[in-house]
Amino acid sequence: MRDQMIDRVARAIWEHRAKQVRLEYPDLLPLEGWGAVAIANGVMGEARAAIEAMREPTEAMQNAGSERGWTPPTGAMIWQAMIDAALNEETVASRGEAK
Repeated sequence: MRDQMIDRVARAIWEHRAKQVRLEYPDLLPLEGWGAVAIANGVMGEARAAIEAMREPTEAMQNAGSERGWTPPTGAMIWQAMIDAALNEETVASRGEAK
């Protein structure tokens, strides 16, 4: 299985939530099978929304890109192309897999 950006972000959201639940309710059984639960709880959609929100680079991001040789507007166009690629990758949800 390829490790796609939406899957990575969804897993990070899920693991953060699971950690919070474990802190608040330490007697619960370990939370397993992030994929199926994440899909059922809309975490994949939240991950997609988070990545979509990052499509437009901030001024600080553009400045950081410029410091490394990405000149405006080329840097923003490269960033947007990378975000678009991440949004178009096949995800766990689209493959119907749960890990």
